[in-house]
Amino acid sequence: TPLQNRFAYAHHVLGRALAKLEQFPEAEKAYRKAIKHRTELAAKSSSFRYSQRSTETGYVNVVHLSHEEYLAGDYISLGRLLKTTNRSPEAIDTFRKAVDLCEKLVTRSTDNSANRDRFAEGCIELGLLLQAAGRQSEADAAFSKSIDFWKGLSAKSPDATEYRSNLAHSYYQQYELYYDNQRFPEAVESCRNAIKLREQLVVGCPDTSEHRVALAWRYQQLGDLMREMERQSEAEEPYLKAIGIREELAASFPKAADYQSL
Repeated sequence: TPLQNRFAYAHHVLGRALAKLEQFPEAEKAYRKAIKHRTELAAKSSSFRYSQRSTETGYVNVVHLSHEEYLAGDYISLGRLLKTTNRSPEAIDTFRKAVDLCEKLVTRSTDNSANRDRFAEGCIELGLLLQAAGRQSEADAAFSKSIDFWKGLSAKSPDATEYRSNLAHSYYQQYELYYDNQRFPEAVESCRNAIKLREQLVVGCPDTSEHRVALAWRYQQLGDLMREMERQSEAEEPYLKAIGIREELAASFPKAADYQSL
């Protein structure tokens, strides 16, 4: 079992290296071997011992790591590769496996940031692939799952900006889905939810310009929605707010070309 664990990890690392070199067939083979080994290991035992010597103290620290956590990472990596190589049906199946596994992991505990990030990425990527495939109700379910997850964490830890930022992004993806399907009232609600969160983040993190950039885009999208719904008088305010934020960014960062062209 220790040897098989090393094989699983080595194949995952090999897959990542080959994917960076765009040797996708070879990378896929490596990821699938990692998945095969890790699946067999997870069936035998839920965790394994990992020993690491501290460079500061010289002591050996022993921790227990989960095979399922590593397996979720394997699925996410394979899903990215399949998406990159335009194999959407296989990517959908792979991301769905990752989401199902990560959901089980975060249900046990939300303390592991890697599991949280994999679950969030899996939900969004699955939703986007399903949306592109015309499977709108399934895409909506994937985005809603991400929203419910981050909403729950935000309620428990209202000061955690990471949670609110991810929740805002999930609302944005939901808005895009509703807008593309001309479900404008629902798109307005999702956009307003994203705006509310971004406004909070701008107040709480005034030095983080990314939140202001995102807020400006959400205001513009809300204005576009109002115009699309022929509610011209309601479009003016969000457009003006978007312009105001962009002018502030351009003034604050005169040498940043991206902010001059927003």
